[in-house]
Amino acid sequence: MALLSIEQACFDEPGHGTVGPVDVVVEPGEIVVVVGAEGSGKTVLLRGCLGLTRPRAGRVSLFDTPLADLDHDTLMALRARCALASSAAPLVANQTLFDNIALPLWMRGAPGATFVVSELLERLELTDVAARRPDDVLPRHRDLALLARALAVPAQLFLLDEPPIPSAARALLHARVESGAAALITVRHEALFPEAARRVLLGAA
Repeated sequence: MALLSIEQACFDEPGHGTVGPVDVVVEPGEIVVVVGAEGSGKTVLLRGCLGLTRPRAGRVSLFDTPLADLDHDTLMALRARCALASSAAPLVANQTLFDNIALPLWMRGAPGATFVVSELLERLELTDVAARRPDDVLPRHRDLALLARALAVPAQLFLLDEPPIPSAARALLHARVESGAAALITVRHEALFPEAARRVLLGAA
């Protein structure tokens, strides 16, 4: 079963122009990379993967289920099996980094949230800023917190928008993928993920 399938999809979004047509397939245990220059529509594509942006043409399917015309509850259930790290889904400004990372675990009623978040903070070297709010830390800390928030949940599909990828984060991602999950990652340079199963060139990349 493909976790994600995009077939000849074109997306229109105000301020971003047209993205596509795009073909992407992501299978369990894979890392697939989308390579594109700034402004090529990488974030729009990730939004399209979750049905947040509907394609003008073509088809998007999550877990073998076409997203077109799904009812709200079914779409939300599919999205719950995914984890997104993107500036398009920013951190909550009035919450600490710790609470931001823990939020999706609390919403799912997952046990052991404090332990999971504490371990992520330590591995990504965010412990010293965990009690601060997003506006009170460096941009790289916010980027790492977005990535940690995604990696905290037991998702089947990780959608990562130009993530910071220090060795600890790469190891965490590989552990998730080796357990049967998968990742679609947008980057500006092909060399960032030499281990990727496939690469998709977007726009003028």
